[in-house]
Amino acid sequence: MVYNETVSLYNWRDMQRLSLEAESGIEVGESFLQTAYNRYVYTYPERVDFPLPDVTGDGRDAMLISIIDENARLNINKIVNPNGTLDENSYKSFKRLLKILGIDEDVADIIADWIDKDSEERVAGSEKGAKNGYLYSIDELLDIKGINGDIYKKLLPHVTIFGNGLVNINSADISVLMSMSEDISEELAKRVISYRELKPFVKWQDLRNVAGFGTLYTSLAGRITVKGSAFSIIVSAREDKLKRSINAVIVFKNNVPLYKYWKET
Repeated sequence: MVYNETVSLYNWRDMQRLSLEAESGIEVGESFLQTAYNRYVYTYPERVDFPLPDVTGDGRDAMLISIIDENARLNINKIVNPNGTLDENSYKSFKRLLKILGIDEDVADIIADWIDKDSEERVAGSEKGAKNGYLYSIDELLDIKGINGDIYKKLLPHVTIFGNGLVNINSADISVLMSMSEDISEELAKRVISYRELKPFVKWQDLRNVAGFGTLYTSLAGRITVKGSAFSIIVSAREDKLKRSINAVIVFKNNVPLYKYWKET
């Protein structure tokens, strides 16, 4: 009993230390993010990782700090306007994304009914238990009837609930780029990625420099950007078999970072 209690005490102590290390990692990520945000007019790439193999110098611990551009993804909260009507561009983009990912397009209507405040069903049973409000966490998708674990896993890399709703062409993947318009083929999306690998877009109009976007780019005005407005900072601190992770989301408003989400596990 004494042995078990001693082990538990040491584990508790080490977990508290890991928690503090993870919080310090969030502060490091925020500092890097703010410096980069103020220095550049664009955000590239979609994800930056900072592995720290030995934080305290004792050879026992390690930390990974990851910064992810949330504007690389489709904001599913934006498919419904504040007045309860559908945002047609966001809604159609989401349905195209679902089709690309091999997911039933009715999921777009199910989520729309979860968000809007009326009781009219777009899909049979979709208003039952609906929140009638915007999602506060992407994990909330699992609370929606009709969205199972497989659908959630397919959606997770491509959707968000944070940011201004604009898609960053410097960081979006092929599926998200294709979802922006029915005229953007996989080949065109790959050209966007090849272009930004050589030189990131510094303004959204630069998209016209990509072969095939001569006139198409104008239809994307007001829907794309070259700089993110929301970023996830994910920190994982480890020591031996113990692990503490923090997932925080920062949204920039008037160049000031504001925390919108914090989850520690």
